[in-house]
Amino acid sequence: MRWVAMLFFLTSFNILGAQESEEGSFEVLIGRDSILDGNYFEVRFTAHNLKGRFVAPDWDEMQVVGGPNQSSSMQMINGHTSQKTSITYFLKVPGVGNWTIPPAYWESEDQTWETGPVDIICLPNPEGVDAPSMIEQDANTLPFSSFFDMQKPPRKKKKLKETKI
Repeated sequence: MRWVAMLFFLTSFNILGAQESEEGSFEVLIGRDSILDGNYFEVRFTAHNLKGRFVAPDWDEMQVVGGPNQSSSMQMINGHTSQKTSITYFLKVPGVGNWTIPPAYWESEDQTWETGPVDIICLPNPEGVDAPSMIEQDANTLPFSSFFDMQKPPRKKKKLKETKI
């Protein structure tokens, strides 16, 4: 009976120990720092190992074309836990010139994280080129769209037996 109680205690301790996580961080990513007039660009705010809430920047100068879109992931490997939450916006600037993405904030009970402002240059687009600026996919993210594009393997043809009459 003691062995069962000891095994239960050690298992519970190991599960609780798996809750440890890394130091937190908060960052902003953009597709490019320069775009052509009339095109949109992607802005992604990512919180690594943080609990709390996202406070969006004031978008009064820019037009929000899409978003906010939120994604989150959690990973546990060998008792080490990490989590990531991303908020993505698709934005357009009002015209040619230099523009600034204001800081965003991540607020928790005991601390507030802030991204720095990001400058965007909007260049003239006399030919009307459609070139949206997207952030490239993470190397460790599985592109699920490839699952739906798979083709079925070709069917093997069955050999028919010849019978003589």
